[in-house]
Amino acid sequence: MSQRVPSHVRAAVQAISLDLATAEVTAALAREGIDSVLLKGPATVRWLYADDPDRRTYVDIDLLVAPDAFGSAENVLESCGFRPGLGRLRAVEREWMPVTPWEREGSAPAQVDLHRGFHGIRDFQAFWSVMTAHTDELAVQRRAVRVPDAAGCALIVTLHDTAVARTAKAIEDLMRAFARFDDATWAEAARRAEACGAAESFALGLSHHPAGRELAARLDLPVQLSASVVARDLAAPGDDPAPAAAAALLLERFEDAPRWPERARIVLNIVFPSADHLRAHRPLARRGWLGLAVVRLTWPFSLIARAPRVLRLVRRARRTTADHSSAG
Repeated sequence: MSQRVPSHVRAAVQAISLDLATAEVTAALAREGIDSVLLKGPATVRWLYADDPDRRTYVDIDLLVAPDAFGSAENVLESCGFRPGLGRLRAVEREWMPVTPWEREGSAPAQVDLHRGFHGIRDFQAFWSVMTAHTDELAVQRRAVRVPDAAGCALIVTLHDTAVARTAKAIEDLMRAFARFDDATWAEAARRAEACGAAESFALGLSHHPAGRELAARLDLPVQLSASVVARDLAAPGDDPAPAAAAALLLERFEDAPRWPERARIVLNIVFPSADHLRAHRPLARRGWLGLAVVRLTWPFSLIARAPRVLRLVRRARRTTADHSSAG
């Protein structure tokens, strides 16, 4: 009779497998002249879980590359046996996404989340600049890998806690960062957030916690947030986060494209997305041409069904922003 493998053993095996894949992929990128930074996983463990490294598990590999090297990095992943988890999206769809997942099955399964940005980042190129200006090295399976320094780690864990669907892991990371880093480190993290257009998102991440609000007050961080940032924080615990995510995306895209012709193109791409976008979000679309046709026909109606909730969140976010502005 077979015995069930303990969870801590499975986690350890998974970590070793992912670390091996990290060493493999970063080496393959380097051979093509592509620099990369390991944003989380072992990097987070190094800074925040040195006292209990087995406590912080990870299930994927978060690699940041320069925006102008993103396409080349995707080709390298493909040569390593990875396939795009979201398929080949349109250029405009890809521009909206700070990260795309790449998956590999078989004897060495792994998932790489390839980043050119992060949650709440508006300027991807500036993010690459600030994240690579100050890095440390970490040995991952005997390969030296670039990882964020202390301020970079503080920035990442704070922005990670601004995702619409916040996780217990992200919250614990931030709690440990509050205990681990001093005000000088946090001030540098705030400076980098401002440099890449993420000052409001950084303030939002801190505002979720009493220690963060005290820190934000000491650092004199902004308290007035744009509607798109506020919208990310409107999903109630246990509620479906999709409407809040859609409201935040819509507001962010509209803030970046103030002219109505550009906004119309955004709406058209949302209502009539690419086939690979549909396959990534609807399992039926992956069942041949008939399944894809059914999903393509019903997709606009599913948007219409969710539209009232999304629009209510848009109005609420704008109203909240206006109220804060009036109070200021």
